[in-house]
Amino acid sequence: MSTPLNETRMPLSTDIEARRAVIFGGSGFIGTHLTLELASRGWEVIVADVVPPASELAKFEYCDVRTSGPIDLPGGAETVAFNLAAVHRTPGHLPSEYYDVNVRGAVRICEWASRTGVETIAFTSSISVYGPSEAPLTERSALNPVSDYGRSKLLGEEIHRWWSGQQPDRKLVTCRPAVVFGRGEGGNFSRLATSLSKGRFLIPGRRDVVKACGYVKDLTRSLLFALSSVRGEFLYNFALQEAPTLEEVCSAFASVAGYEVPAAIPEPVAGRAASMLRLLRPELSARVEKLRASTHVLPLALSASDFEWQYPTLSVALDDWRADAPAGAFV
Repeated sequence: MSTPLNETRMPLSTDIEARRAVIFGGSGFIGTHLTLELASRGWEVIVADVVPPASELAKFEYCDVRTSGPIDLPGGAETVAFNLAAVHRTPGHLPSEYYDVNVRGAVRICEWASRTGVETIAFTSSISVYGPSEAPLTERSALNPVSDYGRSKLLGEEIHRWWSGQQPDRKLVTCRPAVVFGRGEGGNFSRLATSLSKGRFLIPGRRDVVKACGYVKDLTRSLLFALSSVRGEFLYNFALQEAPTLEEVCSAFASVAGYEVPAAIPEPVAGRAASMLRLLRPELSARVEKLRASTHVLPLALSASDFEWQYPTLSVALDDWRADAPAGAFV
């Protein structure tokens, strides 16, 4: 299965008339940054989530997309819906949890949009729909999710695409982000930075494993950039234009923060250790195996649309994150 590029929708304008945004799952990491970006552009922002947002720039409406019954939120053609609601950490959840939020939630949000006259939805999917790959993947590449997270996100894409196709005036932006990092992330990059700062990280085998990633501030800018396209669908991968290797990620942290570049465990040793972990610590083993698998995804649609990365390299992005965070910490 392959997905066409948005060949008829370039170049795009970044000028969007201020309007109302409803951000489902807006209290999380990406939602917090999106709220700041939208508010700075004069948008009215409503965060629909199960916990209130940290920012006072948004109005909070309690919304659990897993439950039944209609969603009671304002809509209309002036409203743009952002579906960020997701169970995403993997491993770490039961298979049913991914589908309960990522699929059932997509159905409920699309039902609300249809009922209230919302004509524009931006949906954050994931590069997990491709599965791991050593070869570079673009929006044209076959989709081969290997996890419940990836499979549930692919189903979410199909639900949103069905909604978009029901009316000619509807617009759908589908973003497939790689690993997103920045202030408030508390995930892969934050854990890596903590381990590097304490000298406790070793590269598990290959130094050249590719890890596509992107900075959260450019992610929010890319969503608004894509929303400025003509009616229809704009589907794109989000990542840095040049996907770094794991060693290059570690070296960028070292350059920006003064950490030591970690050594690598020889591949045969790393492989045997991973096999032992599968028996003793399955969840930890799964995290190590993710480190050892490439996610080589390229943002071809964005590049072809003349999107300009404000933070074009990993070092530039990490430097901004460090300056943005308290006491220069990567939190």
